[in-house]
Amino acid sequence: MLLFMQKGHLQIREEAQKFALEKGDCLLLRPDRTHAGTAPVEETVTYYWLHFEIEEDAELAIPPCSTVAHPDILADYFRRYISYQSMGLLQSRQCRILTMLILTEVAHHRKDPQGVSRNALANTAMDYIRNHIQPLSTSEIACALGCNPDYLGRIFKRTYGVTVTEAIYRQRIILARQLLHEQDLPIYETAFNCGYDDPAYFCRTFKKYTGMTPMEYRRKHSRHHVVQKEI
Repeated sequence: MLLFMQKGHLQIREEAQKFALEKGDCLLLRPDRTHAGTAPVEETVTYYWLHFEIEEDAELAIPPCSTVAHPDILADYFRRYISYQSMGLLQSRQCRILTMLILTEVAHHRKDPQGVSRNALANTAMDYIRNHIQPLSTSEIACALGCNPDYLGRIFKRTYGVTVTEAIYRQRIILARQLLHEQDLPIYETAFNCGYDDPAYFCRTFKKYTGMTPMEYRRKHSRHHVVQKEI
């Protein structure tokens, strides 16, 4: 299925892959995969969608997600498709022609000024956060990925629904919960291993996200327990 955004913003996923769509964006969705929204729609959203099949030898390089170069032309093709269909004039031949015109227009997508698609950039930034426990900032991540920090922040928020900073905090808490669950390290060492130089700040942040202090969480979830031996 092809989804073409006309107005508003839409956050959607295909399996685990997330996409943040806005006006002029197109998204190809596979029929054999699971699709779902990832965030509430808070404004008016308008889009066209088209189910289609295409011959394997068709020479069209259609990206999974892209911004079309001429959205007005593509919208006109969709309107013609709907108009012909409502008048009963959409026969198989006309259907094939209009479908190919639509797909051809999508294939001529606009290149992203950053050299990479928005969703790919956001996903790469998330992978970077997951693989680095040292203190991070949006600017440092943007520098590592070779993009503008403001641009990265906007794209990341559209894709994941949270800021880069919030994602960093959440990832550190995920790691902290894992360490508290599996190891018996002092709290200050756990804090350091999660990228926190100040144990007190680590404790406050951990309680904010989990509702418990690190010690309370460890007592409740730790794998380490006392085994009573029979005498």
